[in-house]
Amino acid sequence: MPYFVYKVNPGKRLELVQPHDSYQDARNMAHSLRAAITPEDTHTIRVIFAKNTAEAERLVMTERPAQLTGED
Repeated sequence: MPYFVYKVNPGKRLELVQPHDSYQDARNMAHSLRAAITPEDTHTIRVIFAKNTAEAERLVMTERPAQLTGED
């Protein structure tokens, strides 16, 4: 299964940047794209592992619960 790099714009508008066969390539691309983000930019970069673009977009749109820090 490929790794998909997405640009997530406000309002959950998705823009596929590029699919990759290896995690290392996808991670490196996401890292360089994140480094190029300026304060004026309103998008985020996400890497998603999925069977196809439809599943990847569904996973990006799914809200994940906030992670616990261990401090209650």
